[in-house]
Amino acid sequence: MNRRYTQLLVEVLHAGIQRGEFRPDTAVPLVRDMVFGSVEHHLWGFLYGQSSLDAERVADRITELVCGGIVANDGAAGLASQTERLATLIDRMDLALESRGAATP
Repeated sequence: MNRRYTQLLVEVLHAGIQRGEFRPDTAVPLVRDMVFGSVEHHLWGFLYGQSSLDAERVADRITELVCGGIVANDGAAGLASQTERLATLIDRMDLALESRGAATP
C-alpha cells in the first residue's frame, strides 16, 4: 500500500513538471519524503491519543506548503489542478487509515 500511494504522488509530481506547472528542478524523491514524512509525523499525536486529527485541514496545509515551494512561476494557473490531485491522494490515504484503524482491535 505504501508503494502504491507513494507512486501516485510521484506520478502527480512528474506530470506537473512535464506540464510546466512545477519547477523543472523539483527533487521528486525529496518532495515525496517531505509529504509522507510530514503526514506520518503529524499522525503520531493522534495515534497516541494526544491530539485530534483534522485530516482535511492538515492535507490542505501540507499541499499549500509543498506546492508553494515547487510551483513554476508560469505554472500557477495549473496549480489548482495539481492541488486537487494531491488533496485527493491525501483523502484516499485518510480513508485507508480509517479503515485500518477500524479493523485493528
